Amino acid sequence: MKENKEYHFFTASTANYHDNNFQELIDEEKNNGNVYWHINIGTKGYHKVKEGDICYIYYSNLPDQSSRIFFVGNVIASDYDGKTDTINKKSIFKNAAKHEKYVVLNLKCIAFDNPNRFSLNNLRYKYNLIPVKGQFSYLHVDKEKHKELIFDIDKTLNEGYKRLSTIHNLFNDKFCICMFKDIFKCQTFQEENGFNYIERHHLVERNLIKKNKDNEKIEELINNKENRFLLCPTCHRRIHHATIEEKKYMIKYLYNQRKKFYDNNFNELKDNKDTLEWLYDMYNVVK
Repeated sequence: MKENKEYHFFTASTANYHDNNFQELIDEEKNNGNVYWHINIGTKGYHKVKEGDICYIYYSNLPDQSSRIFFVGNVIASDYDGKTDTINKKSIFKNAAKHEKYVVLNLKCIAFDNPNRFSLNNLRYKYNLIPVKGQFSYLHVDKEKHKELIFDIDKTLNEGYKRLSTIHNLFNDKFCICMFKDIFKCQTFQEENGFNYIERHHLVERNLIKKNKDNEKIEELINNKENRFLLCPTCHRRIHHATIEEKKYMIKYLYNQRKKFYDNNFNELKDNKDTLEWLYDMYNVVK
């Protein structure tokens, strides 16, 4: 008998969630072990996710800009039965708005501890899944063309996986914390999506990109992950607006975390100054 199971790949973002809010997914999982996932009937093929199918869900746009959460969802129930149209059918989700369609998924996370395994680059170049250019929200996974991806995901699942609530706690504890948490005892707040709110600070400021637009390397250097630090909103303002002594302390502290990176780069901009002196000048503080 021919296997009727299909594979679907779609993206999710913590930045623009309305349905499928991460906190709501956690609450649903706690109640029954499964979660309701809103699917877009306006995207070609997207609504034809039926019971028995497998969904690959790629979470991106996370606070540290490098970690990726990759979910595999077994479809337990669906508004699409494989035969009839879903548009005029009552949804399995009792609170669904008109024309909203849902699937019920058993979500398993397989990439949190190893964010590079299914990184965007690997999905593009190793597995030949995602187009190099252009935006996408849904892709049908071809069982022959993408069999290496399917094999690697199944293998990773056998190695172990984590649940939504576990990922939520791990991510907040590992990636959504301020660099100065233990120094200033600062706090942040939980966003609607369930993650702690955190901001990214570029120690070498991004306004230097425009000021040095003839420098081919400057944008890449400033956007390098080594130049980005996670700060709570208070500390992000503190490093820009606090007293001179406090700003100096914070600048020196961040510089020392990645001293080698700062000493070995930006040499064209330093005017033979010591790196720390150059950073102090950038923030208008005296050494």
